[in-house]
Amino acid sequence: MTLFSSPRTALSRLLLPAAALLLTVPAAPAHASGNWVQATVTDATGGSTTARLTCSPPQGHPHAAEACKQLAAVQGQISAIPADTSVSCGAVYDPVTASASGVWDGHRITYKKTFSNACLMRASTRAVFALDA
Repeated sequence: MTLFSSPRTALSRLLLPAAALLLTVPAAPAHASGNWVQATVTDATGGSTTARLTCSPPQGHPHAAEACKQLAAVQGQISAIPADTSVSCGAVYDPVTASASGVWDGHRITYKKTFSNACLMRASTRAVFALDA
């Protein structure tokens, strides 16, 4: 007694239920794992501070809620964050580099910029690189 009349029939009987199962599973959105950014500030001596900011819910960063709100307003594009023009920074040269990588709304993001000092970095990037408590 033969279970299947041909190899093609056997394959069809195995694949059709699997295909039906795939159709019943809802697709997850591209950002199902949440928006996140790994932010690092490196000073002139090479010392660095890093935080992994997650935004669903906001955590992992000293100013998580504020940073998530600012990133959401610019779809995760750090360079598009409007600078805080109310801050007056001195002309002291003490360079810091702000770098970040992560995922926002399913898209990979990266950012790296060296600022003359920490005050200018904070004025330009707001809460995202404010890694001190």
